[in-house]
Amino acid sequence: KERNTLIGPRAEVTLLDTDGWQVRDPASGRVFPNRLVTWTHQPPEMHGHRDIGLVARDANHDDFGLAVLVFQLLLQGRHPFAGVPIGGDLSIEEAIKRRQFSYAPALPRRQLGPPPLTLSLAATGKLGDLFCQAFLSLPPAPRPTAEEWIAALESYSASLSDCSVNPAHARSQGTPCPLCDLESQTGKL
Repeated sequence: KERNTLIGPRAEVTLLDTDGWQVRDPASGRVFPNRLVTWTHQPPEMHGHRDIGLVARDANHDDFGLAVLVFQLLLQGRHPFAGVPIGGDLSIEEAIKRRQFSYAPALPRRQLGPPPLTLSLAATGKLGDLFCQAFLSLPPAPRPTAEEWIAALESYSASLSDCSVNPAHARSQGTPCPLCDLESQTGKL
């Protein structure tokens, strides 16, 4: 859950807690389920089950939730499946079930547009490809793992430079500052 996140004074992020543990006995293979989940952080294939405790979850399912948290950290707390409805309201859970990643650059049968006055997916550089992989891929295609996110985030961090207008902002080298652009649109300079 995003509320179980701590950010330290040097922008170090610590994720605390989990929704619950599903344990598999390595000897027998028996699964000891957990029915406690945060639906806004569960992948599309998990939505629609009557009893989530009967579903054997795997690391690929957890990788979806991790991608949601990374997205929220980078895009000012926005959920990747919250957006402007096109043709009718969708809850976040229904948008996830329908794979309606509102920031996707090209989405067939789009039902959500990106929220107004928010950072674009382009502001995340090459991380945008990982978000698309995490949110749009159909199983059994793998989602980015924690190790892949660490490597990509380290690379992304190394590519950032200080904004020449606002020292509290950072931008990808050679690009305009997306936060300055957003502030100019909202009138909050």
